[in-house]
Amino acid sequence: MLPGIARTLRLLGKRVRALRLVGKLTQEQAAESAKLDEKHWQDIEGGRTNPTVASLVGVARALDVPLAKLFESGNDEELSQAPPSSPRTRRLDP
Repeated sequence: MLPGIARTLRLLGKRVRALRLVGKLTQEQAAESAKLDEKHWQDIEGGRTNPTVASLVGVARALDVPLAKLFESGNDEELSQAPPSSPRTRRLDP
C-alpha cells in the first residue's frame, strides 16, 4: 500500500463511524441501507479496506450526507457527541 493510504483509510473509517453514531444507526442498519455486507461496513470503519467509489456513495446515502462530507477534516469526537439535527427517514432505495 502506498505511504499515507493506510492513514487516510483509518481517518475515513473514523469519520464514517462518527457520522453513523450521529445518525444513531447500528452497523447492521447502516450497511443494509448502503446495500453493503455488514462485514464490509465494519472493514470500512476499521480502515481495513479500500472502498470503491460506488461503496462510498452507498455509505454517504446511508448516512444521509453528501459524499464530500466523508472526507472533511474536523473533530470527529465532537461530531459523534452532537445530537442529530433532525429525525431522519431512511431510504432503502437508491
